[in-house]
Amino acid sequence: MLIKLANGEKIEYEGSATLKDVLLEKDKSLLKEYVGARLDGERIDFHQVLAPDAQVELIEWASQEAAWIYRHSLSHVLAQAVLRLFPNTQLAIGPAIADGFYYDFDVETPFSPEDLKKIEKEMRHVVKQNHKFGRQEVNRDEALTMIADAPYKQEILEDLGNEETLSFYQDGEFVDLCRGPHVLSTGQVKHFKLLSVAGA
Repeated sequence: MLIKLANGEKIEYEGSATLKDVLLEKDKSLLKEYVGARLDGERIDFHQVLAPDAQVELIEWASQEAAWIYRHSLSHVLAQAVLRLFPNTQLAIGPAIADGFYYDFDVETPFSPEDLKKIEKEMRHVVKQNHKFGRQEVNRDEALTMIADAPYKQEILEDLGNEETLSFYQDGEFVDLCRGPHVLSTGQVKHFKLLSVAGA
């Protein structure tokens, strides 16, 4: 495995491993300097297991690309907070976007401005708890079992090809069908503000 740093230095590693494990072994200070990596033009995080012949370029926290990983992690914090406050909510998708992040929820009653304040407060609680993000790759049958009560997630799974890697991410009690990437833990996404809610 070949890992390229922003300053041109390279780290070589024999075998398959996650970037997190490699950097912990080589120089754990790099986990504070970098937030993820590029693999074949795609953004990945430190949780993904890489093949022995993988070549990646690390993404610095200061780079524009880091914002996408940061924002996508915040969408999971948002969903986690919503489920704590409104347990009957059904989840759809929660991507990062150019100027922020969102998550699609199916709820009986649309969120009010007061609900947004409660959700943001609970998000700050999730961040303070500093849950580690973990990635689990599964086969299609396992994925179907894990989303048995989540109709929108089942629709997403149906649209994914049989050759696609299926992964779930977990932080604390929250588990979501997701390809990533994410930061190392919820404690790294401290700066956010919920601005609006839209009904559809």
